[in-house]
Amino acid sequence: MMERWREIPIPKRKPEYEGKYLLLRETPPKHKPTYYVPRSYGYEEPDLTDMVVRVIRRLNARETSNSSDDASWMGPIRVLRIGWNCSHCHAGHSAYIPEAWLEEGKAVFVEKVTEA
Repeated sequence: MMERWREIPIPKRKPEYEGKYLLLRETPPKHKPTYYVPRSYGYEEPDLTDMVVRVIRRLNARETSNSSDDASWMGPIRVLRIGWNCSHCHAGHSAYIPEAWLEEGKAVFVEKVTEA
């Protein structure tokens, strides 16, 4: 059975973002590594457009500088750490999106539609 989602307004309080779901209208930006990664490894960046993800945390991009998903290259902005389960490998993954995407319409809050 396919899950159905409906758009909801942005929560009034930013601490309420955590744990909520977002529908992404674009794939998150990814910092390109300074080293070469051959395509023969079979890894390709996933396209998350039109995918529902969960907000894990809201933080400053500079706070991510020591993480594997470093988003500090985005500059002095607020970011949202998002998470999802991959449909290919079934593992959990995460990334960062700029918080400004909410106002730009590139990510919208959604909730599951429950059948009555």
